[in-house]
Amino acid sequence: MPMNFPWRHLLLSAITVGCFSLCASAFAAEAPTTDADSLSKARATGTKTRAVKKFYTREFDLSALPAYKPEQRVSGTIRQWGNNYLKDSGLMEELESGFRKHHPKIGFDDTQASSAVAIPGLVSGAA
Repeated sequence: MPMNFPWRHLLLSAITVGCFSLCASAFAAEAPTTDADSLSKARATGTKTRAVKKFYTREFDLSALPAYKPEQRVSGTIRQWGNNYLKDSGLMEELESGFRKHHPKIGFDDTQASSAVAIPGLVSGAA
């Protein structure tokens, strides 16, 4: 080898490659799952935990608002397709319960799997 061979660069390159290999194997051991079912269950657990947590402690005084009086009664089924966060959080049940107070003959058919089902539900006429 000639005297001007860059030994330092070769040594630094070897150390760098070694470090990247160690880091990559460490991250691979802790890599999050890509299994859709596991991810969905974990998300649902987190959402349900947040659903019972009180984020707002201030109560709003709505007494000055006029009472809602429906102009007509409706019956049948409302088919809702779309975002699962509404269903998982408990908000969907609250909204449906409030609606049923004024329209007791209404039913709900919820398909809240994902936002990805909303448009196909509309296009197919199922929602």
